[in-house]
Amino acid sequence: MCEKYIDHVDNNKHMITFRNGSTIKLIGTWSESRGRGTQPNLLIVDELADCSGEYLDAMEPNLAAKPDARCVMSGTPPKKRNHFHEWEDRIRANVEGFRLHYSSYINTALPHLAIWLDNKKIELIAAGKEDVWLREYMAEDCFRSDDRVLPDIKFTDIEDMMNLIRFSDPSSFHPVVGIIVQEDKICLTFSALLHSRYVGTKIYTFESKMVSRIWDFGYHALNALIQSRIDHYATIFSKPWRKVVSDETDTLTHVLPGFFDARKDLKWKNRGIPLLREMILANSIQFATPSSEIGVEAQNLLKEDDVRDFPNVCCMAMLANEYYQPASLSKAEKEVWDKYAPLRDAGIPAPLPRKKGKMLFQKNWH
Repeated sequence: MCEKYIDHVDNNKHMITFRNGSTIKLIGTWSESRGRGTQPNLLIVDELADCSGEYLDAMEPNLAAKPDARCVMSGTPPKKRNHFHEWEDRIRANVEGFRLHYSSYINTALPHLAIWLDNKKIELIAAGKEDVWLREYMAEDCFRSDDRVLPDIKFTDIEDMMNLIRFSDPSSFHPVVGIIVQEDKICLTFSALLHSRYVGTKIYTFESKMVSRIWDFGYHALNALIQSRIDHYATIFSKPWRKVVSDETDTLTHVLPGFFDARKDLKWKNRGIPLLREMILANSIQFATPSSEIGVEAQNLLKEDDVRDFPNVCCMAMLANEYYQPASLSKAEKEVWDKYAPLRDAGIPAPLPRKKGKMLFQKNWH
């Protein structure tokens, strides 16, 4: 075929030139600039999840150069949400686009493959790697990776959450704004705390907001945004809102009064994530639908990631580190310390353990 159809192969440019003048070129996707300046008739993006998102954004406009240009994207779903899912949604919404979902079983050119895959499924599930099976071989989204840090988050309708607070005692809730200030973005979460000796601290998060274009957004505009949301909830909460901020730049509290720095003695970046996980698993924290971005970040956060790349999760971790408190037991529920137990366990005669809650007349009665 090479002698019949191919005129020239350039190994330096990774390009094949055919006798009719058409070419096939292999292009790396590691930088945005690699995606500019081409006019393809057909573009094939392989392993979409591993390509640079900036490259794909720069490449896509090149398809406008030809009236019949086509683009094919393929790949294995990633461990966490990224531009793979963004392009999947964009192609679905495009009137000329369509999506195909094929598992490894589609390959019938290898007669033995189906049996091999059946055995591989048994092997991976037995090894506790069902997520690998679903992603790599069944081409399905699966975010239950062993590298995940936080569990999936369930969301409540915002009106249901507000009605729950209204029908209880709203004056017992303490409203709080969590603020994360980074060099390139600011994240806000609006929540309410409920302290109880029986259930501990519970957090109800209403909404989260992100400001990413901070070069055109000052702290006074931020304060106005916060105040507008506080006014929105003014008919429910009578107590003043506490504004807790973790500021990498150490500037917000110098510009705006009434804002409080998060505790410096405890590093919430180390303690906050485990405490947030504990609160989610214990159902001590509830999220309303306007805070759905927190759920996406919770799915994407893996052990090797920098938590600062997930500002919504950072906000909740900061609040968990700031306010988490487990339920306290009453004196009757606390276990009585028995200092003679080690002696009795060793076979040495010692006084019997004291019984809880027994008064003198109760002992005599029994």
